Amino acid sequence: MIMKKLLAAFAGTILLSTLAPAALAADSYPAKPVRLVVGYSPGGPFDVIARVLGEKLSNMWGQPVTVDNRVGAGGNIASEAVARAPADGYTLLLAANSHVFNGSLYNNLPYDPIKDFTPISQVMYYPLVLVVNPNLPMKSLKDFVDYAKAHPGKVMFGSAGNGTPTHLAGELFKRVAGIDIVHVPYKGAGPATNDVLGGHIEAIFNNPVSALPMVKSGQLRALATTGLQRLPNAPDAPTVAESGYPGFEAGTWGAVMGPAGLPPGIVAKIETDLLKVLSMPDVRKRIEGLGVQPTGTTAQQLSQIMHTDHDKWDKVIRAADIRLD
Repeated sequence: MIMKKLLAAFAGTILLSTLAPAALAADSYPAKPVRLVVGYSPGGPFDVIARVLGEKLSNMWGQPVTVDNRVGAGGNIASEAVARAPADGYTLLLAANSHVFNGSLYNNLPYDPIKDFTPISQVMYYPLVLVVNPNLPMKSLKDFVDYAKAHPGKVMFGSAGNGTPTHLAGELFKRVAGIDIVHVPYKGAGPATNDVLGGHIEAIFNNPVSALPMVKSGQLRALATTGLQRLPNAPDAPTVAESGYPGFEAGTWGAVMGPAGLPPGIVAKIETDLLKVLSMPDVRKRIEGLGVQPTGTTAQQLSQIMHTDHDKWDKVIRAADIRLD
């Protein structure tokens, strides 16, 4: 009996000594500057949102949160930098949802988009908008589908490039609508939109920041949006889901994550503080001004989103045989 008590006490001591450093790390976090890595250029939505979040977190934590733009390879350079960083909470990533499906697009990623990262919180979301040249004989998504079925292989949709969300949205819609439309990749959404305006291609699934001003001016016609709810600033544009394709969703999101193995206490602190920041009226106004919806999820919710999106887009990518290397 005495030996059992001694062994139990010894085991408890080992457990406490194992947990103590992690608990202390969470209590004192952050004790030095934090780096928020972004895989996109300065001035874009992801960069602006990273700086807004960084500023507010700096004020809360009393430590600088600096934005580090690691641009290139569809966000892979930024993701690799964070995957290789110490799991101590001082290097974080603001990633787009392309992060989770890049493993399906590239053969030899030096990291696993799911296993090598710790989810913390989704912070933003925006759907895409299917827009067409207003001179075309289509005023609804049904008109678009009917026109495509009447002209198989003739209707072209542009994108910001192979494997981008604007491309994958079109590929997903092709599958669910059962239509034969042709993808035309461009080096950015701007040139693709210009060709829709010029009548060289019929359509593009574009981001609302770029598309809606041209819809409001009459240069483009919006047939549908790809979120599950209508856009507040485009209430007359129905969703694809409500236009005959229930459950259709093809938006873009941004999320904060860290390297794999981030201590749970640090994850909880960052998650909690991000949710506080995202509830601030001035932050919400700034993000909404970019045409983006501020969100805010738990780490567990983000983990589910990442796994669901990985599986969903992997099927689309494989079916369309899209490879980027």
